[in-house]
Formats: sequence, C-alpha cells, structure tokens
Amino acid sequence: PNLVGLSMETATAQAQVAGFKLNIAGSEFSDTQEPDIILETDPPAGDRIEPGETINVIVSKGKEFYELPDVRGATPETATTMLAEVTLVVASTKEEFSSKYDEGIVIGVEGVKPGAKVNNGQEVVLLVSKGKEPVELTNWVGKSAATAAKALEDAGLVVDIQEVFSNNYARGVVAAQNPGAGSVFKGDTVTLSVSKGPEFLTMPKVIGLTK
Repeated sequence: PNLVGLSMETATAQAQVAGFKLNIAGSEFSDTQEPDIILETDPPAGDRIEPGETINVIVSKGKEFYELPDVRGATPETATTMLAEVTLVVASTKEEFSSKYDEGIVIGVEGVKPGAKVNNGQEVVLLVSKGKEPVELTNWVGKSAATAAKALEDAGLVVDIQEVFSNNYARGVVAAQNPGAGSVFKGDTVTLSVSKGPEFLTMPKVIGLTK
C-alpha cells in the first residue's frame, strides 16, 4: 500500500488491514510535512511483499528550527556569514538611524530578536545603521525652561538642567544653552542654564557701628 503522506496512526491501521506490520526506521526534518507524517517506505509502494512482513518507514520531525544568532554590532558581511551558518538567507538590507551603532554596522534582523526560533532556509532582512539621526536644535534662550526641556526630550535629546542666578532673565527662563542653535544628533546632551532670578545679598547689620 502507498503509505507516504499518511500519519503513523492512519498508516498503521491500513497496514494491519492489509496484513503488514510497520516499523519506524528513522525520522527526518521536513519543510513540507507535519511531524509524524510518513515520508518514505521500504519497500516502496507497488513492490510485492508477503502478508505478515514488515514495512520500514521514515517519518517527519516537522520543520527544522534554528536560533537566530546575535548579529548586532557586526559588519553586514560578517552578519551574513553568521546567518548562513544556520541556513538563513539575507534577502535584503534596510538602513535605519541608530544612536548606538556607527554607520554601516548591523543593528539586527527586522522583526526577529536574537535567540528566537527561525525556519530552515528562512529569508531575513538585515537592519544596518546609517548613524545617528540629525536633529535641528532651536535656540531656547529667553524661553520657558519647562517648555524647552519637553521639546528637547521629545526630539530624542538628553536635557541637563543647570540652575544659575541671572539679572537678565526671570526665574524658570533659559538663560544660556549649550550647544546653541544648529544641527545635533539624537541622544546628544543639551545643557540648559535656567535662571533662578537675581541673586540677593544679605545686608550686614551696621546700626550702632562707627564709621
């Protein structure tokens, strides 16, 4: 009987009806058949065998899975080799800004985390850094420090607040900024010197003192 493509349960039942025995001679990974499905038989279907004889079968173990290697920080060439070692194919590359990895360095694999299970021969997209994302920095001197800090953080910048006395700017207003207006990168630090208002001096007690 032709048992290829049948589950072991179904094939065993059919073999018993026909007067044969089944023996699992081995198992193999298969990209097309679910686990426990018969892939091949010995003797093959169509050969003559006597009732009571044994048919050896190879059953499917299902798809072979691999763990995705951690390719972050590697060059595209090295990452491609690492992925090929677990049968993965780099179908394309995609560039993204990154504050962590220099331009031309691999950020990771799109949609898959390191250590995740992937299929044998699966195609993947390699993410490659195009460096830090540029941000146009506004001059916040003379404006609300709270507003400035929120805008800078929303733009992906790190804000460092330094409080200073100032005779020129009211309390809570940006008195100075470093760096000034211009082009910076996401993840960069912007220092805001925020006014505490003018510094008041305590007058010493002079009543009763001689000149």
